Amino acid sequence: MLTILAALFVILAGLFVALLFALLLNVVIHFLFCAAARRRLFRHPHPAPAGPEKQMAPTLVFSPGTRLAGAEADCAICLAEFVDGEPVRVLAPCNHGFHVRCIERWLAARSSCPTCRARCHVAPVVAEP
Repeated sequence: MLTILAALFVILAGLFVALLFALLLNVVIHFLFCAAARRRLFRHPHPAPAGPEKQMAPTLVFSPGTRLAGAEADCAICLAEFVDGEPVRVLAPCNHGFHVRCIERWLAARSSCPTCRARCHVAPVVAEP
């Protein structure tokens, strides 16, 4: 009886060691593939995929009568209210308005409306030096 238990223990210990080795090998291989992919990406960056033509979002001067989507007349990015005479950029697909500086920073990182997440093919304005 003791020899059977000892043999079973040795088999289970061997399986456990094999499992640990397989997990370690998986981590090492994953790390090597990721490192190689990163090196390849930095050596040969891919150009941005060609998509629909990006156009400039229209800029309006805000006034109390300006009609924007949504009930409030405030910027959803910085949460400040629009002031009379302030330039506001309006996204075409959804008609949501934002401060020009706020939406430019947003569109530099994402291509969606901050309020409703509608896809926007809008080119951010590049500041001239």
